[in-house]
Amino acid sequence: MTTPNNKKRGRPPKKGAARSTSWRSIVLEVLDAAGPGELTLAQIYASVADHPAAQERATTNRHVPAKVRQVLQRLRDQRKATCVRPGVWQVGSPTSS
Repeated sequence: MTTPNNKKRGRPPKKGAARSTSWRSIVLEVLDAAGPGELTLAQIYASVADHPAAQERATTNRHVPAKVRQVLQRLRDQRKATCVRPGVWQVGSPTSS
């Protein structure tokens, strides 16, 4: 039997706690800050490591580089980022010339 309030059960947010920034938004901020140029994975990792929200999230994720690569691949699939060549990324889709 179902109840009228079929809500997902999960951990309720802590009182007064601000919602944390997602890995996706952190990586997008890093790419946007770089502008239209290309960034290497090393540059992306360094910029993410300096991001205050990423520092907070990294306390619960020991695999930050893998998470960053996962986010980049998902952004690529959504055409919000482009892998120019292995280890080099840029914002958006490649332009036709």
